[in-house]
Amino acid sequence: MSILLDPERASQHLSSRGLDVLVGGGYVNYGYITGYFTHFNRDYPGPLYNGLPLIRFAGLPANSTIPPFLVTYPGEEGDILAQGSWIEDRRFWGPSYNVPGRPDSVTVLDDPVQALVDALEERGLSAGTIGVSARDLEPSLWKRVQEALPDASVVDASDAFDEIRMIKTAEEILRLRGAVAGVERGHAAVRESLTEGMTALELAAIVNRAVIDEYTDRYIVHVSAGARGSVVLAPTEVELKRGELVSVDAGSLHRNYAGDMFRVYAFGEQPGDGLQVHAAMDEVNDLMIAAVRPGVRASELYELGKAEMGHRGLPLALDFAGHGIGIDVHERPYLVANDHTVLQPGMVVVLEISTRRFDLGHLSAEITCLITDTGCEVLNSMPHTITHIP
Repeated sequence: MSILLDPERASQHLSSRGLDVLVGGGYVNYGYITGYFTHFNRDYPGPLYNGLPLIRFAGLPANSTIPPFLVTYPGEEGDILAQGSWIEDRRFWGPSYNVPGRPDSVTVLDDPVQALVDALEERGLSAGTIGVSARDLEPSLWKRVQEALPDASVVDASDAFDEIRMIKTAEEILRLRGAVAGVERGHAAVRESLTEGMTALELAAIVNRAVIDEYTDRYIVHVSAGARGSVVLAPTEVELKRGELVSVDAGSLHRNYAGDMFRVYAFGEQPGDGLQVHAAMDEVNDLMIAAVRPGVRASELYELGKAEMGHRGLPLALDFAGHGIGIDVHERPYLVANDHTVLQPGMVVVLEISTRRFDLGHLSAEITCLITDTGCEVLNSMPHTITHIP
């Protein structure tokens, strides 16, 4: 049985918001409720084999004695069996599969919205307050759901998903540790493989291959160097040369949870003041790590990072200081001026202080921190300081 969320905590949160049921339809929220993820990529645009769009629903009642349910297309039956799901009520719609000799059969409906309505009616929830993540649905589908439930109050509960997902369960933290290990394999490959004359594209390919193992896939990788790196982070055919700062941002997906890690490499002797700039940024990151603890607000961490960078004459490249991470690479809480989320044990944030200078490039260090009862645990084993490669 695969379960990512804490049903009791989710139930309490939904009840506190007056929601009778929470419905997710997108890759992230659907996967979060069901505990499994489709073999279609998170960016899969559709359509299905019969030309219809890929539509899924997962319902989590606030009353924990009422069973959850899912609606998907029959091709995902195998994914559910392979990955496991704690949800036993599984409803299918769309193109059916014919399996000669199979002793049982899957009932396949024509309309996913009607399947959603049926599941809610059977649970006595079709006239209640139904929270749906509107971000998961196309506008036309959002309208169809509202029209199909005329007796219900169908409200946008996208932020409810955000708030519930902020505090990770033990299973989620385990997956995030695996994701960090994946990106660190990518960075180990940089230390082992960076040579003069190779292109940024070649180094990116090496990083991608190093990230992958039996449970981990590559996600995104940026490789840039020198003045061009202050503008262009995506890897290009430009050759990497000694005397430049090489910036590498590696991403991973470990059992569908994201890893995100930026590090800077001093490739050969550095003629400018890049090492001094990075050392000043290291001081700020040390202060940030010391400040990450329960009770501090996300906005306070942003203000600290911005102020300390300013004291050192370093403007922030982006007007934020970090972000949460989970199934999405960027999740709440965001370390920005207007996110006043109070950090709690179980949250995971990526500190991301960065600065850009045209003659040096993009300098940053992403540090993944698990909020504990007394402070934080840095999940990265590789230091956030600059790495020297002769």
